[in-house]
Formats: sequence, C-alpha cells, structure tokens
Amino acid sequence: MSQVVEYVQIFSPIISTATLIVIVLQLSAMRKSIVGQGIQEAYVNITQFLYYHLNRKEYLEMSQESPVISKYYSLVDSPQQYYVIVQALDTMDFIFHLYRTKRIDKELWLRSEATCKAVMTIPKFKRVWDKIRDTRSPEFRELVDSVLLSDTEKDYKNIAP
Repeated sequence: MSQVVEYVQIFSPIISTATLIVIVLQLSAMRKSIVGQGIQEAYVNITQFLYYHLNRKEYLEMSQESPVISKYYSLVDSPQQYYVIVQALDTMDFIFHLYRTKRIDKELWLRSEATCKAVMTIPKFKRVWDKIRDTRSPEFRELVDSVLLSDTEKDYKNIAP
C-alpha cells in the first residue's frame, strides 16, 4: 500500500503538469485560430464596406473631382473598373498573406497564384499595378513583379514559405 502512495505522490505532479501543458497548448492554438478568424472577418467587412461605398454614384461623382483620384481612373475605362482591379489585387494580396503566415494550404495558394498570373496578363491590371505597387508589402510586390517577368515558369520558392 505504501508503494502505491509513493507512486501517486511521484506521478500526480507529473500528470498535473502534463495536463496543464496540454491545456496551455490548446488555449494557444485556440487563440491563434480566433485571431486568424478575426483578421479574415475584418478583411471581409472592410472589403464589403468599400465595395458598397466606392461603387455608389455619389462617391464616384465626388471622387472624379479629385486630381489625385482621377489620375487612377484614367488608367482604365471607368472608375468601376479601377475598383474591381484594386479589389482583385487586394484579395490576392490577402490570400498571399494568409499563405505566408501558414493560414491556408499550398493547394489553395497554387490556385490563387495561377489566378494572379492570369489576371496580370490583362493590360489594365498591369497599368493599375504599376501605379499602386508601392502601397503593397515588399513580399507581394516581389511576387507580382516576378509574375510580370517574361519568364512565366519562374520558381517562387524564394518568396513563399
């Protein structure tokens, strides 16, 4: 009986410590998941808000009075085209960020990368990109600029995790 008590005294703190470690690891994983979901929800909400308001007649009329904004509109046929392109680039940038931070898998990233390659062959996308590229992260700029190179089979291993 005393041997059982000794074992309980020895293993009880070990089991308690192990349980505590598991709980801490689970809480950490839950926190990362919640933060990731929060980022994604914020992106969706901001995108919906901007898309709704930037495509309203009132905003479009006011924005054309701005010499700065009208320079961007002159790159395409209409303000709506400009915002569609910017929103597409925003989405690609966000998906690239999710991939680099390991929040999406490689398969989803490869589909997005193929989309990026395809849309960057559209001259209007290229014109808008040239004008707004400096507002993007260095990693995303490197990705898009490498897509624009004539070598379409370029290996992206140096910029992807």
